[in-house]
Amino acid sequence: MREGLSPTAPKREGLNMEAYANAQLLFDTIKSFRSIRDNHRLRKLAKVVGLNVPFPPDPSIHQLEHFINNLVGKSFGNFEANFMAAQEIQGLLNDFGLRITCPNAHCRKPATLHCTKATRGKNGKYVFVHSQAGRQTHHGGYVALPENITLVPAAARKKRSPTESSRAGRG
Repeated sequence: MREGLSPTAPKREGLNMEAYANAQLLFDTIKSFRSIRDNHRLRKLAKVVGLNVPFPPDPSIHQLEHFINNLVGKSFGNFEANFMAAQEIQGLLNDFGLRITCPNAHCRKPATLHCTKATRGKNGKYVFVHSQAGRQTHHGGYVALPENITLVPAAARKKRSPTESSRAGRG
């Protein structure tokens, strides 16, 4: 699938009803996310070019949490679908300058959501990535999106020093 195109609706052949319901939920949620993102981006563009065009207001953090929490506890049947779910959620959060609070009880730092291939399991795993003591930390390994996702503003990005930049380029 090319970036920017809406996914096609899932087909019913060969799917059990729970898998079909989860696929339909993912499809509908991604359509909603893309609509929210498009309105947000168009509002920003209209402002930059000086157009006074009415748009619906941006959703609140609590409304975005509600949309995302509709997907908790779900796995969407394969790695590609789980990867797309994580990518769409994180893209929406990036547009609004938000992060997910890391669900690790001993952490709770603002984190980005990713889905990575799992060594044990074909559907991948959801992980939460953030910096801790200057290093990238991965918490998670969830086979489904964890319960009670909360959103927080993203921290301001720090500029790297020349020493850090040169180290980052090394492989």
